[in-house]
Amino acid sequence: MKRDSSLTALLIIACVFANSCLPAMAQEAANVETLTNQVLQKEIDLLRLTTEFRIQSTDRSRLKPWRLFLYNLAGSGVSNAGITTIAAERWRTWRKPATASRSALKTGPILLLIGHSIILSGLLTEATLDLVKDHKSRKKGLTAKRTKKRAIDLRDEIDALLEQRKVALSANPTSSEYALVESQILEDLRDLAISDYSQSFVRSQKRIATRNVSYLNGASSAATGGYMGSLCGLLAVTEKNPRLAGPAGIGFILSGAQIAGAPILAKATADISGHFSKRSLRNELFATVLTSQNFDAHRTSVKALSLADIPNSLKNRIIIYDQLDLLIDEQLSNNAKETARADSDFRERLLFNAAIGGTKMGWGIQLANAGFSFQPPPSSSSANSGSQLLGLSKQKGPNELFARRVAQGATTYIPGTGLWILDTLQARARGERELYTMGSQDALPHQKLSRKLAKLEDLERMLPTY
Repeated sequence: MKRDSSLTALLIIACVFANSCLPAMAQEAANVETLTNQVLQKEIDLLRLTTEFRIQSTDRSRLKPWRLFLYNLAGSGVSNAGITTIAAERWRTWRKPATASRSALKTGPILLLIGHSIILSGLLTEATLDLVKDHKSRKKGLTAKRTKKRAIDLRDEIDALLEQRKVALSANPTSSEYALVESQILEDLRDLAISDYSQSFVRSQKRIATRNVSYLNGASSAATGGYMGSLCGLLAVTEKNPRLAGPAGIGFILSGAQIAGAPILAKATADISGHFSKRSLRNELFATVLTSQNFDAHRTSVKALSLADIPNSLKNRIIIYDQLDLLIDEQLSNNAKETARADSDFRERLLFNAAIGGTKMGWGIQLANAGFSFQPPPSSSSANSGSQLLGLSKQKGPNELFARRVAQGATTYIPGTGLWILDTLQARARGERELYTMGSQDALPHQKLSRKLAKLEDLERMLPTY
C-alpha cells in the first residue's frame, strides 16, 4: 500500500513537471519559427536590394541609341565627304598642283574638322547626361557605395538572426529534423543572395569604369583627329605651307590608333575594374560566385521527410524557397547570356575598329610623310640649267610629289569612313530589330528585372508580419 502511494506521488510530480515544461517548449518552438521568418525576410530584402540596384545600373533609355546613331552617322558622313573631296581634288591636279581649286582644298579639311567636332560634342553630351543619371541614383541611394553598405548591414543582421536561431534550437532538445535542415537552407540562401549582389556590384563597377574610359578615349581621338589633324591640314592650305601636313598626319595617326585600340582598352579596363571590385567584396562581404547546388540538395532533403511531420508554416516556406531558386537560376542564366553577348560585341568591335582606325592611321602616316619630307622647290632658272648641264629631262617637282602622297593617303581613308557609315547603319538596324523582338516577348533586360522585383514582392507578402 505504501509502495503504491509512492508511485502515485512520482507520477503526480512527473505530470506537474511535464505540464510546466510544455509552455516553455512551445515558446521555444514559436521563437524558432519567428526567427526563421525574420531571416527569410532579410534574405528577400537583400535580393530585392540587388534587383533594384541592377535595374538602376541597366541602361533603359530609348533615346540614347538613336542619339548615338545620329552622332556617328553625321560624323562619319561628313568625314567621308571631306576625305573624298581631298582625294578627288589632289588626284585631279597632282601633275599640276598650281591649278588645284583653293576652295576645294579648304573644304576637305573643314569637313573633317566638322565631323570630328560632331563626335566630340556627342560624347560630351552623353557624358553630361550620364552624370545627371548618376546624381539621380545617388538621390535614390542606389549607388555602388551605398548599396554595398546596405548589403553588408543585411548580411550582419542575417548572421545575427541565424545565430539566435541556432541558440534557440540547441536549447530545445526535441527540435525536429526539418528545423535543423532548414538551418542549412537559410544559410545557402544567404550565400546565394550575397553572390547575387556581388555579381551585380562587379557588373556596375565594370560598366562605369568602361564608360568613363571610353568617353575619355573617344574625346581624345576626336580632338587629335579634329584639332591637330584636320586643323593643321587646313592651315597647310590657307598658309600655303605644306610642311604643316606633318603635324596633321601625326594627329590622324594618334586618332586612328585610339580608335583601333578602343575595344582592347575597354575590355582591359573592365577586367581590371572587375578584379579590384571582386577583391573588395571578398574583403568586406566575403562574397564568391555560387550556384544553387547545395540549396537544391538541402531543399530536397526537407521534401523527403514525411508530409505529416512538416508543419504548414514550413510548407509555405518551401514554396517560397522553390520560387526563389527559380529566380536565382534565371538570374545566373541571364548573367551568362550577358557575358556571352559582351564577348561577341568585343570581337565585332575589334574587327570594325581595326579597319576604321587602321585606314585612318594609313592616311595619317602618308600625310605626315608628305609634310615632313616636303622640300621647297628651287628657282626655275637654276633647276633648268642644272638639268641641261646633266643632260636630264625635267624631274617631278616637290609640289607634285606632295600632292600625290596626300592623294594616296586620302584614298586610303575613304574605305574606313565608308565602313564607319555601314557599321553605324547595321548596328542601329540590328538594335531596333532586337528591341522589337525581345520587347514583344517581354524579354528585355529591364523587363526581366522588373518581373523579378514584382515576384520578390509577392513572395514577401507570403511571410507573416511581426
